Amino acid sequence: MSAQTDAQTAEQFFFEAMKSGWAMPVPKSPIPSLPGSKSIPFRIGEYSLLDYYFVAPGSDSSYGTTVIWVAERPFWVMHYGGWYKKEVIPFLKAALRETYSQNQFVGGRGPQRYRNDEYPFLYCNDVGWIQCNFSNFHGLEYVLDETQTQRLGEHRYFGGLIC
Repeated sequence: MSAQTDAQTAEQFFFEAMKSGWAMPVPKSPIPSLPGSKSIPFRIGEYSLLDYYFVAPGSDSSYGTTVIWVAERPFWVMHYGGWYKKEVIPFLKAALRETYSQNQFVGGRGPQRYRNDEYPFLYCNDVGWIQCNFSNFHGLEYVLDETQTQRLGEHRYFGGLIC
């Protein structure tokens, strides 16, 4: 299988894993050798994904990494981190589900702009202007209040193929 074919298959695997991951109500497990971590593993055949992140008690900050392995070889990685007020987390999850459910890669995060009638927020995802695909990406996502004047959180992210 070529690297390009592997990348296309890994991208589809990413969507399947993320549809079942953090943006959904699934149990998160600690990693014993990484105190304070939470993780969400996913596996189909020779493809495996681990999304793990850290949130300190009483803090709005979080930092994490998502890694895909193909046949036990590291293949793709995304790093992300920043902060979000707790009240916007359900809205953030809805924004991420929007792109994951459509198998749409926008830096591995949500759509460029997202609104939902259930929440008085605006989600924005400013992807890198040089390149934004599964192989190489970076950007900044953030959530604004209903007046669009105050940020209620943000994450910077970057990643791509490491094969």
